Amino acid sequence: MRIEWLTFDGRLARATVPDNVMPFVKLLGIHTTARMILELGGVQLSAGRSSRRVNGRLAQVIGTEDAAKVGELYLGGRITLPTAPTFLTQYLRSQQLSSVEIARRLNRHERSVRRVLNDPSYVLAGQDHPSTKETSTC
Repeated sequence: MRIEWLTFDGRLARATVPDNVMPFVKLLGIHTTARMILELGGVQLSAGRSSRRVNGRLAQVIGTEDAAKVGELYLGGRITLPTAPTFLTQYLRSQQLSSVEIARRLNRHERSVRRVLNDPSYVLAGQDHPSTKETSTC
């Protein structure tokens, strides 16, 4: 699913959000979801429902209130957080990180990052996509 949000500096950004990430975005918002996946993506956690059980790693990353919301969504069971590399690449680019910085942060090759960012479906609003720019030859 494609979503749009305002970056911290007021620009409109777009990203493709996988189906397994969308419930978190709806529940926590784009920024908290991205922070959670960056820190804990690929990890299996126990999502406690009561405030007494929400003192684990998830609560340390997103706060006890948001961790309790996740616990309610998943009925206090165990969940494996997605890694969502395409979503994170697009999100981090909207935060003005370079391709090199994104590659380092996500432990991916820079070409993989550029491939995602050069996809015509991803464009920060107000920017031309590299593949759509006109070139002139003399």
